Amino acid sequence: MFNPLRSVNAMLPRRQKDDADGVAAARVVWRALAVAALPLPPLYWATDLQLDGIELTAYLSCCAALAGLGRLYRRRDALVATAAVAAAQALLLMLWGGLLQYPLARLGRQVAFRDASLAAWDARLGFDGMAYLHGTAAHPWLMRLLGTAYDAWVLQLVVVLLVLACTRQRARLFQVVLAIGVAGALTSLIFFFVPAQGVFVADPVGLHLGSAVGQPNWFVTLTRLRGEAPMRLSLRHSEGLVCFPSFHTVGSLLFAWATWPVAWLRWPMAWVSLLVVLATPIFGEHYLIDLLAGALVAAWSLWAARRLLGAAFLESPSRDGL
Repeated sequence: MFNPLRSVNAMLPRRQKDDADGVAAARVVWRALAVAALPLPPLYWATDLQLDGIELTAYLSCCAALAGLGRLYRRRDALVATAAVAAAQALLLMLWGGLLQYPLARLGRQVAFRDASLAAWDARLGFDGMAYLHGTAAHPWLMRLLGTAYDAWVLQLVVVLLVLACTRQRARLFQVVLAIGVAGALTSLIFFFVPAQGVFVADPVGLHLGSAVGQPNWFVTLTRLRGEAPMRLSLRHSEGLVCFPSFHTVGSLLFAWATWPVAWLRWPMAWVSLLVVLATPIFGEHYLIDLLAGALVAAWSLWAARRLLGAAFLESPSRDGL
């Protein structure tokens, strides 16, 4: 005879293990953040870059508030605590990755742009970025769809945080959060050696056509960073500078992987991620090789995050703390 209490009790050890794994994983992410933040001040000092103190304080205050909320609710409501802590860590890791690219762009100002090599790779792959832009622009509805998907990257992150927290997949949640940080570090380091202008900036015709998509304000910032004059950077007007690899591709693939075990969200997230990838050559001004490299970075980041969290998964914390 079916006994519902026996079924529930059988699920408890697995749920408790996932909770314990999640607690240990969250602690590993906090430690990684602390270590990763150490090189930023000397890098900014050495490159004569400054951040707007008010904006930075406001951003860090929001992250601290989320972390405090997680701490407050760690015994009252595990779902709220998990979502709040993961959101704080994700915001801090994205901030760290964004801040890292600026001093690296200045330190690498003597490195020539690699657009010719990236375009050559696209040619070998049989991909023509301008033909792709023309073909897509011929269908306004498709341009709107891809543009909406491309702008939904942050919304994807929010959905991942909430769904994995609500489904109590805490270990998987913190693994994808840490993978975002690992990917941010790796893409910034690759950017130092492989700076690029982007497909529309490198091609004057493409720049004119690309203006219909959006002026490359990020290239203005990159040009100034490759100079020697002191700069004051604003978080409100921060720009992604990395062309190779594509971080939009990295994030979308990580989000699709994160929600794959959730049956009702599996295919919707996969389709949105596919649309983001298809939109990236146009709205992100990327080469096709940037997307392929982004896929490799996403896979390696997940593996590296799992390795970093491996010891945490073997722990069995006695306290329910995040």
